[in-house]
Amino acid sequence: MKTLATLAFLMLIHTTSLAQGYYSVAVDANRYSYRGTTDTSFLVLRNNTTSVILDYAWDAPTMPFSMNETVARLSPGETRRIPVTADTYIASAGTTRCKLRMSITAPNGEYAPAFQTIGLRLAILANSTGPSINFARPIEWVGTNVHPVEYEAYVSLFNDGTEGVTITEYKITGANADRFTIPVRSSDYKDLVEGVEEELRIIAQSDGSGHQLSADLTVTARTRDGKIVTAQTQLIMGPTFMSGSMTVEPNLLHLGVNDLAIGQASATFTVRNLTAQTLTIRSVAPRRGSKSQFEVLDQYNGPWEVGPRAAVPFVVRFTPNGQGAPIDQVVLTCEQSDGRYKSLYVDLVTSPDTMAVRPAYVSMQTSPAKFRDTARVSLTLADGLDELITKAEFTLRFRNSDLQSVTAPVTTQSEGGFTMGTFAFDVTKHSAQTVLGELDFVVLSGAGTKVPIDVVSVQWFDINNTPLDAQTIVNGAVVSVLSEESSTFTVAPLPLTDVTTVTYPEMLASGTLEMMNMSGGVVHRADIATGTTSTAINTSSLPSGVYTVVLHTPNGILRKLVVR
Repeated sequence: MKTLATLAFLMLIHTTSLAQGYYSVAVDANRYSYRGTTDTSFLVLRNNTTSVILDYAWDAPTMPFSMNETVARLSPGETRRIPVTADTYIASAGTTRCKLRMSITAPNGEYAPAFQTIGLRLAILANSTGPSINFARPIEWVGTNVHPVEYEAYVSLFNDGTEGVTITEYKITGANADRFTIPVRSSDYKDLVEGVEEELRIIAQSDGSGHQLSADLTVTARTRDGKIVTAQTQLIMGPTFMSGSMTVEPNLLHLGVNDLAIGQASATFTVRNLTAQTLTIRSVAPRRGSKSQFEVLDQYNGPWEVGPRAAVPFVVRFTPNGQGAPIDQVVLTCEQSDGRYKSLYVDLVTSPDTMAVRPAYVSMQTSPAKFRDTARVSLTLADGLDELITKAEFTLRFRNSDLQSVTAPVTTQSEGGFTMGTFAFDVTKHSAQTVLGELDFVVLSGAGTKVPIDVVSVQWFDINNTPLDAQTIVNGAVVSVLSEESSTFTVAPLPLTDVTTVTYPEMLASGTLEMMNMSGGVVHRADIATGTTSTAINTSSLPSGVYTVVLHTPNGILRKLVVR
């Protein structure tokens, strides 16, 4: 069944004098073709004599749209209506993207051809008389399930009705629903006007079992007058190898190491017809299209007929770029025995070239701190870091009696009075002098000491969380513990008598005065008011011994050892 639909396409051509050899084209491509109706014609407006050649190419090998007229000669001011034919049996509801490459040449050949590539959106409505929402595809493949990694994917949701709606609910259900999440904020419950596309972010966690994990994503929306519409798509990780009357084997191809020195690699999969009838494969292409590092060698030679119980092989070629471990998926559109179209999928995976990662130079720097204060450790790139790296884990070793970690480690282990903590950082910038991360430690060692922090190991990861074998050059660090005594902080008399006076700088904010015994117990505490300069302490009940007077000020903590 073919339905005549049209694409509204307004081209305004502004021309200066021919001697200047200049003209420009302005395009309005924000129009849509609708299911079962003739919307608006293909409009071209001219104000000079030119020859317009329209040469279009679709984003995917099989598209539901065609144009009978690709060359148009227009007189000055002429308006031309060019229809677009849409096969709505092949097309699914939602927006189909395409590209139109247009060349414009003056009829007398005085000017060299000018070219312009225009992105078009053609929308097929699922409901031409009311509200509707739909996902771009009934099945959304998120990633493989070869390793336990986290994937981020985006799925497209369309308003393919004639009324605006407001999203009211996002819901994931099914056997593996716990493996998929959709981060939702209050701003994500948004309005979708007719003809608008919205991308939804999906987070998926594979388990590395090699099995298929799936769940259903349902979105509910409401019109102003209370009509409810829903859209559903299936989220899949792992193999998806059977579709009605056809199977594909193997459903997972590993195309080797992403090593520029090795060069291109190829692998073969086979599509098998399980019926006694001849079936047709309409299209075969990588999901990521022109952005993919994979290509199916025969993808532009279709369609392919598959005889009864027969099989057809396809060759996939991978071109390395040395960055990470690329993945993709081959999508096959298959015509079933009932005339319907279904899809088959082949997962494509590679391994990273770990030797492609250049050495990493990291400088670990510390700030001096006082007893009980916080010392900061900064990990800074001394040189540029390989772009392949997206995550780092540093394992540091320090003595328990010297430092206590404020920054939570990923893992921690105690051994012989030492702590070994592993700290993780996301690497988003790779230039020199970039701070990878900062760690905070409470200083437990006394004034004047030097507290070492040693680097036990460093591990780098790529975007797929695959470990990378990168040589790392990094220094250890030493935290200098400062003396806290102040010449303006005095305790008198010494040795202490029954009444002791503590004198300090004028307090600009309230503070606290404490006296502690050698076991760390507080034997006296007093609050200090703003603007005061001294406090008297009754020490008559204290036994003889050594005590620490601790003054908590807005600028830090001061301490003195005194004798009673």
